[in-house]
Amino acid sequence: MTKSLLTSIILILFGFGLAAQPKENIKIRRWTDSCRFVGKAWQLDSFVRNIGRTQGEAYRNAKAISSGTGRNMWGLAICPHDAYRDVGYLYPAILSGVTAKHLLLIGTMDGSKDISITNRLIFDSFSHWQYPYGKIPVSDAREAIMHLLPDSSYCVNNSIHQDANALEALLPFIAYYGKGRDIIPILVAPSYNARLQQTAMDLADVLAKVLTARGWVWGRDFAIIITGNAVMYGEQEQAGISINPYGLDSAAHGMAMNYDYDLINTYLTGPMMPMKAGGLTLITTKKEDYRIVKWPWSGRFSIPFGLYTAYYFRKKSGNEVRGFLLGYETSLTTQIPIPGKEKECPLLPGLNKWTGHFAIGYR
Repeated sequence: MTKSLLTSIILILFGFGLAAQPKENIKIRRWTDSCRFVGKAWQLDSFVRNIGRTQGEAYRNAKAISSGTGRNMWGLAICPHDAYRDVGYLYPAILSGVTAKHLLLIGTMDGSKDISITNRLIFDSFSHWQYPYGKIPVSDAREAIMHLLPDSSYCVNNSIHQDANALEALLPFIAYYGKGRDIIPILVAPSYNARLQQTAMDLADVLAKVLTARGWVWGRDFAIIITGNAVMYGEQEQAGISINPYGLDSAAHGMAMNYDYDLINTYLTGPMMPMKAGGLTLITTKKEDYRIVKWPWSGRFSIPFGLYTAYYFRKKSGNEVRGFLLGYETSLTTQIPIPGKEKECPLLPGLNKWTGHFAIGYR
């Protein structure tokens, strides 16, 4: 049997859902972090209302950027994955503009203690992902994608997906802004830039085939959400080191924020090109050893990989990918209370330990 014929058979089977898991084969990825996120539906409702009261202007400005770029429908989004309290309006500002039903989630390995896997994508085999008051099914498109990717480009590891907490931050909002949605979760292991780029090209080829077979349209039916925070500044360790080149006072906070802004405006906004995604990896990690951190963005692998993927996918149809910054905040500038969480999560950031967050939408 030729490779092209086998590919066609796989696409037909998965395109019509004939290769989906049996309904009785339910494996649920458990929710793990009700402290930093939410534990009940009414808490998310209260959180969104509190944003209207305390960050209403910033939220409206972000939504104005969304509506001013054309249809309010992102095909690609970068969203933080930190505590809701510390991120604030950026969560609803970006995720309310992702209206597609089928979502490819690209995240980091933050929270996992397994550092042995490198230069590969990490899939799971769960049938559903739990959030505190429901669960979201995993699309059977995941199996189609894995069947068509080179075997050397990925592995399947439920343990890492269970431990890593980046993607679960998105789940309550995914459910909040749309019913009947499904997800394809992927984690990006630490990788050198050339490997990120090649794997993204392979994934873009596969996505083009899978989306065509299913009749899914970018932005309308299918979208990509990348999770990643900006700088983790101060005395908090990132990959075994603490980074605070400007010091630990309010002036340092401002200088580090400005540097993050420079990176965002240089590499992540406007027309996306491979040299931008690659340039970000050279700023955040050492060229000779990707495991050595230069500027500690938690999204230093997930963000370039997701941007490469979107760029090569859209290039196939002659379209560009253009990014629009909706906002940047830090855990010092944003503190949105969530009722019932004050005693659970009392620790507040300080000038000696804070994290930057941003949201970018792409069309």
